Amino acid sequence: MRRLLPLCLALIFLLPLPLPSSGAEGESRVRETLEVLRSDEYFTRAVVGDVYPLNPGPEAVVVGRDQKVHVLCGSWPHFEDIVAYTDSWYLTSVATGDLLPEYPGDEIVVGGWSYTVTLIWWDGGFRSKKIHFYKDWIYDVDVGDLDPESEGLEVVVAGERGAVTLLRREEGLNFSSQVIYKDQYLIDGIYVGDFDSTHPGLEVAAATGSFSIVEIYREGGWKSEVIWNEGAQIVEVDGGELDPSSPGEELVAGGVKGRAVLLKRGEGGWSGEVLFTISGSMRTIYDVDVGDGDPTHPGEEVLLSSWDGTAYMLYPPGKGGSSWRVEEAFSSDYLLIGGEMGDFDPSRPGGETLICDSGGTLYALYTESPGVIPYCGERYLLPPSGELTFPVHLHFTPGYDKMVSLSGAFLEGEGSIKFSPEALAGSGEVMVTATGGGLLEISLIETLTLQTVATVRVSLVPSEEWLEVRAPSVEVVAGYSYQMTFSVRGGPAGEMLLPAPLTGVEFSPGSLPASEGNHIVNLSTSGTSPRGTFPYRVIVPSLNLTYYFTLAVRGPTAGAFALFISPSTVTLRPGENATLDGAVLPVGEFAGRAGLSVEETPPGITATLSREEVEVGEPFTVIIEVSRGNHSSAPQTLRFAAESEGKVRWREVTVIVGPPPGGVRLSVPEEIHIKKRGVVTLEVIPEGGYRGEVTLLFTPEGGVGVERQNLTVLLLSRSVNITLNLSASEGLKGEAGVNITLIYKDPAGEEVREHYRLRVIQEEERTGWGPAIYLIPLIPLSAVVLLFLHRRRGMR
Repeated sequence: MRRLLPLCLALIFLLPLPLPSSGAEGESRVRETLEVLRSDEYFTRAVVGDVYPLNPGPEAVVVGRDQKVHVLCGSWPHFEDIVAYTDSWYLTSVATGDLLPEYPGDEIVVGGWSYTVTLIWWDGGFRSKKIHFYKDWIYDVDVGDLDPESEGLEVVVAGERGAVTLLRREEGLNFSSQVIYKDQYLIDGIYVGDFDSTHPGLEVAAATGSFSIVEIYREGGWKSEVIWNEGAQIVEVDGGELDPSSPGEELVAGGVKGRAVLLKRGEGGWSGEVLFTISGSMRTIYDVDVGDGDPTHPGEEVLLSSWDGTAYMLYPPGKGGSSWRVEEAFSSDYLLIGGEMGDFDPSRPGGETLICDSGGTLYALYTESPGVIPYCGERYLLPPSGELTFPVHLHFTPGYDKMVSLSGAFLEGEGSIKFSPEALAGSGEVMVTATGGGLLEISLIETLTLQTVATVRVSLVPSEEWLEVRAPSVEVVAGYSYQMTFSVRGGPAGEMLLPAPLTGVEFSPGSLPASEGNHIVNLSTSGTSPRGTFPYRVIVPSLNLTYYFTLAVRGPTAGAFALFISPSTVTLRPGENATLDGAVLPVGEFAGRAGLSVEETPPGITATLSREEVEVGEPFTVIIEVSRGNHSSAPQTLRFAAESEGKVRWREVTVIVGPPPGGVRLSVPEEIHIKKRGVVTLEVIPEGGYRGEVTLLFTPEGGVGVERQNLTVLLLSRSVNITLNLSASEGLKGEAGVNITLIYKDPAGEEVREHYRLRVIQEEERTGWGPAIYLIPLIPLSAVVLLFLHRRRGMR
């Protein structure tokens, strides 16, 4: 199923995505979305775990087709992206757990298209080691204490081979492997948990290519049982405590039918209940997650990531209730690939949600009651004058449209407080001027109702090591760089740290001396930086101080243009083509015409532009086609260019050539060495469940003979081996070999012909003497030695 994902993305990016009615009952929550990461490739999976000991609290760990393991730490909107590991191929799965107790925190386990399972741990920095070779694409990994006979946690791996493999830790960082279940088809997803009270310990639930959910458990040895048959491909399964009235956990499965099915073990065995069905042609549920992503709802929820571009949140019935409630939590113009719920942001109460879409964006989704969130430092040092001015940033969550006034009072100590401005009706910054020291409480009060909606406490501390940092509240245009001046009074106090406040926004240098004077800093932004108003931080570690200032990111206004082609990666099978959307877009007020060209195409791939010249802002299309004989497995890059007024913009598109759709492939060795006769074995391999007749035509060249000119075989979804007897005349000429034509009919009934070649190399015929022929020159010498010895014997 997951081999089809890139192809489906390429073919349906431009189709309208129907949004099915959720049938939601009750009032929807207020949800706020933040773009956390962007990439030219899409992210595939995210989990939450405590993997980075230098950061308090859990982190979000994200993997994808950019081949990197991203560890996101911090809080809204200051997520820091730490790349813990880079793989050689796409990553499709990730899990966390305390696999190495001697190291701090949890460890990360990842798998993907490189066929390998990699363990990542923290030891003063992120370290990694490949611990298992799966021999095929890996679709899912999970961690749990499955084997009571071994200490610690185990890793479970599943994928294209149809094998569920258990990895146990042995000595050091070595892991042994054991196949605990084997299916005749692939395994798309697995879950490790305690969802069957009739067996001790944990179990494994596997979503198999045979359209079923299989339970794998240990009872003497490893045993398995089919607990649900969906009648169609099941893509993902997850579990959690969704029904307080039943012991243990329940399972939720989803797949191409667009149905979310709740599975639970009762006294009479396993039962399934369809919780929700997505309508429309794009109804496939590609990921299921059970967790706590909504702090306004007690207990856990179910998150469905669908190909219709919608994330659905399913709420279990409350106490005494009987029906589930469904809400559309998030919507995108792209397909949704994965989602994860967990508490990875310490600045917000309860859990949050991560969502990956096929456009290459990772979103953080916050579900909360409408309100205002204040940001400011917890502690400031008072100057000798006893008067200090510092900013408080107020963030208004979506749906909150009331005016808020500010009030302040000293809970400890005494002094006076002034605010400028004294009230706000939207996100912004308030300057607080305080005279006197102690513990200050600032309250945010609704102007009309006089209800307190939030409070923040600040310690104003007299100190001999006085320091004050002032920085501008900046408005920047995405895609450009700026110079900022930080003003420092007091000090010296070591260094000031300037962490990157947003994705694509960073300061250079990232640290400054905390000494009196003005310090120049370059602020750089990218075109993909999130738009909006955000707080950014200045940290002085030696004095335990954090200052908050405001950064506003706006859309570009200066004149320029950019070339866009979407998607940036497509998967096509031989003989297939895809239409991509392109546009030359203005940046700011830029206008004019741009010439388009295809600068680079690999062999076997053609690219055709619908227009050679367009007005800036006008769309165009690109048709990419893969020839039938192209069986390259490596990603191939096409390069496009747009030129206007002497400026050139480039864009690259990656093409991955997949196996023929519902067709046949022939495995032929590149060459064979024979003397006068030889035998070669050919393998006829069906792709995509192909069934039907296949004809092979053999055309010898350069003095090679074959026993037959043609052969017809019947394929029944399994490979067939064919032996071909070859003969060679004396002294093969030139490019001697056999041209092989493979003929079959594709699913549409059209005849397909693919051509292969077997090179034949003739070895020299040796005489019957073999190596003994080299002894002939020694015969005369042997005779002389024997005669000499005979004469000496006679002399005695």
